[in-house]
Amino acid sequence: MQRLKNPPRAIRRGLIAASCALLGVARGKSQELPDAAGYVDHGSGSNHWVIDSALSYYQEKGRIRVIEPIVSAVKDFQNGQVLNLQFVVDSLTGATPTGAVTSFLPQVWTNASKAAHSYTTAPGTLPVDPFYHDVRVAASGSWRLPLSRVMSWTVGAKASYESDFLSLTGSASIARDFNQDNTTLSFGVYDENDTIRPIGGVPLPGSDTSFALRERVGHQSRNDVGALLGLTQIMNRHWLVQMNLSLDRAAGYLNDPYKILSVVDPAGVTTGYLNERRPSQRTRASVYVDNRVGWQRQSVNLALRYFGDDWGIRSYTARIRYRWYNSTQTAYWQPSVRWYRQTAANFYRPWVALSAVGQFTYQSADSRLGAFHALTYGLEYGIDIGTPYVHPKWLTVRIQYYRQVVDDRTPGPGQLATLDLYPGLSAIQAQVSYKF
Repeated sequence: MQRLKNPPRAIRRGLIAASCALLGVARGKSQELPDAAGYVDHGSGSNHWVIDSALSYYQEKGRIRVIEPIVSAVKDFQNGQVLNLQFVVDSLTGATPTGAVTSFLPQVWTNASKAAHSYTTAPGTLPVDPFYHDVRVAASGSWRLPLSRVMSWTVGAKASYESDFLSLTGSASIARDFNQDNTTLSFGVYDENDTIRPIGGVPLPGSDTSFALRERVGHQSRNDVGALLGLTQIMNRHWLVQMNLSLDRAAGYLNDPYKILSVVDPAGVTTGYLNERRPSQRTRASVYVDNRVGWQRQSVNLALRYFGDDWGIRSYTARIRYRWYNSTQTAYWQPSVRWYRQTAANFYRPWVALSAVGQFTYQSADSRLGAFHALTYGLEYGIDIGTPYVHPKWLTVRIQYYRQVVDDRTPGPGQLATLDLYPGLSAIQAQVSYKF
């Protein structure tokens, strides 16, 4: 089995593929690699299909459940061209937070935007929509074409459809090898166009929900254009480093049409609800650094990421994965830990004071825009059930536990001060995949 001594070009391109993941760029021969460091390569011009299938199950405690089958297929041609196809189906059911704040009184809801269900949130309980259901179908493809021995370009497209959402994305990138193929520079761009069509119409941002039925429009749209610059460097025969710089700008309808805010008086009583309102533009930038080290039967992957946007959000991510193979390198264990922290958007607020209604240009109670930190613990086991080194067939089982804790725990007014307004979030994810 080929390892990082005398690293093949396929490994380097596998790292390039990771840097271009947001652009839908073909992963090329990285599909042959059973792990992050890249330990299996069938060589240039293998001219065969690699099929990677997976079934993922995700369950939040008391909230959303997601079942996701994924199938991807990569065709590696003898002339260096690579065709990459992927198909994904997400089935989401369960309860999702509405954005309303917990109350010491019962809250009665009629979900006019989703099949007109009525339900009651008990006192001291975070308001969630228990009838949430959606199915997402996504398909993507990319084509990589060598321009010379040291240069290649890739074009890609992706379509994603939900009952209330349609997204179409096109992408293109170019990569060039330098320094005797030890350095690779890549650059890519993408253009995403989304159409939002919530059932019942799009609510007027910032409007009172009691007027929702007469203040709705049929649909809205948004556009997201981005670029990514990637650098991959072979430091020595055991160590690879990858760095990505990304920048994108979104414009149009950036609200979540199903999120609301509670209006609360000084006694802590909820007097009404408002639809959220976010800015119509957002510029995001990130820096990502990935170190991959492999030796004998072990490998370590350490990745760091910094993200910032003009909404005031700053996030920091660190992830480490350690992989250990058995003596024949036909099975492995991989524990992992991921740490994440973010600050809140400058217009995030868990509720709106009655006296402050109309004072804010933008406002949202979406917890995804709040300040929190999270830890993810994972364990993966993989085994080659095919013919090792010749026709590998990797069966992989992975389980992860996610725990999110709210950092800004501003006490509520009046009787809300006695309630837990920030319950946090925990989730379990399990995945079985088969690559052949």
